[in-house]
Amino acid sequence: MVKAPKVMQPKASRTIEGLRDTGYDVRTALCDIVDNSIAADASRIHIHFVRNPLGQVEVYVVDNGKGMSEEQLDDAMTYGSRPKEDPSSLGKFGLGLKTASTSMARCLTVVTRDNASSGPFTARWDLDYVVEKDEWYLLYPENKET
Repeated sequence: MVKAPKVMQPKASRTIEGLRDTGYDVRTALCDIVDNSIAADASRIHIHFVRNPLGQVEVYVVDNGKGMSEEQLDDAMTYGSRPKEDPSSLGKFGLGLKTASTSMARCLTVVTRDNASSGPFTARWDLDYVVEKDEWYLLYPENKET
């Protein structure tokens, strides 16, 4: 008797931890993240390193690129996201933003808007939360506009 195919969902906690160790160093991780800004037609890209009150270093990559809609943000935050429309793009497998960021940190937050009248939209991968729940929970923190 032939068994029917079965969906084998990867364990979220082990997979997300394993994807952190894909060979990035800080320089190559930042280059991968900045490539997303360039692909979004950004003419200005700022990288800020800030030590928070707990002594941890936070890294901010801020650009003036075209931004994303809510749907595009969800896709960008999906491990193995849809292929990019531009075949010359460095993004081939839909992993770079996530793996580059989480190689340096346990939390990745993206805040974006697709034009001046929409958003902002925020999504966050919190690796500690994924490990605790052992599920692929993408979080949507409240936006705090200043």
